[in-house]
Amino acid sequence: MYNKIKSLALFAIFVSLALVGCKNNSSPVSPFSSTPNSNLLMKVHSYAKADLRADIVKIKNVGASTYIQFPLLSGNLDVQSALVHFKNLVIEENSGFDGQGNGGYDGQGDGGSQVEGTDVTSPGPYSIDISSGSASLGSFLVHAGTFKKVDFQLTPNAADPYLGKTIVISGVYTPTSGAAVPFTLKSGLASQMQLPLANGGITVAADSTVSVDIVIDLHGLFNGLDFSTAVVTNGQILIDSQNNAALLSAFETNLHRYIDAEGTEGGGEGTEGGGEGTEGGGEG
Repeated sequence: MYNKIKSLALFAIFVSLALVGCKNNSSPVSPFSSTPNSNLLMKVHSYAKADLRADIVKIKNVGASTYIQFPLLSGNLDVQSALVHFKNLVIEENSGFDGQGNGGYDGQGDGGSQVEGTDVTSPGPYSIDISSGSASLGSFLVHAGTFKKVDFQLTPNAADPYLGKTIVISGVYTPTSGAAVPFTLKSGLASQMQLPLANGGITVAADSTVSVDIVIDLHGLFNGLDFSTAVVTNGQILIDSQNNAALLSAFETNLHRYIDAEGTEGGGEGTEGGGEGTEGGGEG
């Protein structure tokens, strides 16, 4: 059944080994050098691979635009923009060595990231659009070790089009019968998120590269939302704290359901300045 949420699909992190020398287990290893010399390549995907294979989620190419499409309770949703704003990305090393054997190295990594002991932190902020299927977060220099989770904080952005929100999704809703209607969803949810790596984590060897995919399953986030009940204002469906609030609540409930939300910032509706961060896009 297409609208059944798969608990491990939403915001699960899938890990693929890019080069020989990386093992898919959680056995602790001691770092092999005094400086970080391995790389984590991080990409955010907006769909569960199983849904793509089952043709539930489709990647649409129309002219110069690429976006994802999936079914709702009462029609289809074309997601033409899916902006997410966050900061304080932390890739945690969990082998238990805490920098022992590597001199407790603290230094600068790629893209402004900091290697603190064996953890990697990147303050950001990041602003990504995952409507095309994926967005790259970049390459992160890491020590050899075992990595089990990633933390980040959804944070408001004062700039347009966020205007104090953390997530802005827009596109077109096409009901089962009737004319297509544009929609825009704006969420101010500002929570600390903790995402476990799949299979209990990965072990990265020295001088190796590992690809890490974070899945933000948009189909799962809209699961159970019935757009046929939405109030249409000036020819469009607005979903925010003031319009169609029940649909926004259902969306944020889905977001919380499969993420470890550790806290809030500003009650979820605050405004915080901050420029645009790393942007990515395109199908990977």
